Amino acid sequence: MLKKTQLITEATQVRVPIRILSIVTLGILLCPLNSSMISVAITKISGNFEVNLPTTTWLISGFYIGTVVCQPLMGRLADLFGPRRIFCAGMILVFISGSIAPFVPSFSLVFD
Repeated sequence: MLKKTQLITEATQVRVPIRILSIVTLGILLCPLNSSMISVAITKISGNFEVNLPTTTWLISGFYIGTVVCQPLMGRLADLFGPRRIFCAGMILVFISGSIAPFVPSFSLVFD
């Protein structure tokens, strides 16, 4: 009969390549990083677009609502098309939207 310590040490270990681990870690860090950047910049955004603070807070609310809605959807799409494709498509979408965002001329264009 095996002891509990033997069961733990004889468990199958899976080695994850550092390249995959670093890419997944980058993706995991993007969501809290994005939300914290928006929180810090909310007063600047409000001043630059000349809108009141409650209107600007919808930017953060919209971000969180989008995250809540898209997570299960992306999980299902990953089941259908493969996690690598969906993850790469999500990273490309974040890159494109992050590149376009500084050039948006008005606040209403963000929500239309």
